[in-house]
Amino acid sequence: MKRVVMKRTRGFLQVAGVVLIGSVVLGSCVRHEGAGEPDIPEEETVLTGESGSVRIVVEEPGTKADGIVYERDEKPVKRWAFFIFEHASGRLAYRGELADNGVVTKRIRTGEYDLEVIANYPESGQEAVNVRSIYSRADFDALKISLGQNSLGGFAMAGRIPLTVVRTEDEDVLEADVRLKRLVSKVMVTGITRRFTNAALGAKPMTLKGVYLTNVYTEARYASDYEVGELGTSRSLWYNALGWHKDGSAPAMAGVDDLVGDRTLNRSLAQGETADLDLALYFFPNPMLPSTDVPSSEWASTARCTRLVVWVQVEGRDYYYPATLPKEDAYAPIVRNSVFAVHCTLTALGSSDEDDWIPSAMDVRFVPVLKKEGEWDEVTPVTEVS
Repeated sequence: MKRVVMKRTRGFLQVAGVVLIGSVVLGSCVRHEGAGEPDIPEEETVLTGESGSVRIVVEEPGTKADGIVYERDEKPVKRWAFFIFEHASGRLAYRGELADNGVVTKRIRTGEYDLEVIANYPESGQEAVNVRSIYSRADFDALKISLGQNSLGGFAMAGRIPLTVVRTEDEDVLEADVRLKRLVSKVMVTGITRRFTNAALGAKPMTLKGVYLTNVYTEARYASDYEVGELGTSRSLWYNALGWHKDGSAPAMAGVDDLVGDRTLNRSLAQGETADLDLALYFFPNPMLPSTDVPSSEWASTARCTRLVVWVQVEGRDYYYPATLPKEDAYAPIVRNSVFAVHCTLTALGSSDEDDWIPSAMDVRFVPVLKKEGEWDEVTPVTEVS
């Protein structure tokens, strides 16, 4: 277990890339009276002897992208909660809630722990997170959130690190820096190029109607991404199944539209031209592998791959270009908080079905945003992926 670095500090800790609030707002740590549940100390001063002070610092997420005002749209942490679990037993040692970015210091008995942090979770409704109801790792692992609870300026986030608490005295503290990750993934659509190999078809007027995702899984865990085989097959858990034009959008999830697509582009696209876009699409990671998923004209009770769809009109008829999002990229598979840039080149007329594809009708490259020191760097410019 990695030991957290011990530092002697006074006042507020200043960390590069971290915004600290002017005053620390301590979460109310409550004592649970239920039989067999751990006691949650209300004050750090009740602990004496073999214990240490831990300063929890929440760092801003690392993903950035062109076209999105990062400070306004992707970075904000409006509220966050922390949970410290005993590593061996999963019992809760501490929990608390804070407003905005900040720090909190707690004194804990020496030993091995797991620190979990979540941010921007719902405070009301069926998916509200009641921090005081969490008493064990099992309770925390059961927490889920729907895609509709995410939005620009309020993405749900989570982060975890192991803690080895050693004895500290006086003003010595163990520094625990937690890097938050958004639960959503992102595809940046940088542009669409029309380069038909058939000159007669290339001469026909074309309108780029929209770009969007189909077969979007609408549920995520705070604790971890889903693995293959864990996805529920209930129709209510999938958004835009097989596409909008097959009535694949559940009305109750209409607020998700802005996250997963733009169907209002309506841009003319002549032969040889490129529609330069800067379109960010957000979705929960879907671990389904292409080898286990095939196109189908009807929804079936099975998990499906998430697809990017380019929608065009030629002579009043709709054509679609679906492409399955990459799953097994050796360098950077799509996981929470990951970013892929994509440029699409249309080479022939597409399919009449949003979930079926015409071989060789579209060349598409999903380019993972390169990592730098473990974090995501700037999105690759369109000139490098076209």
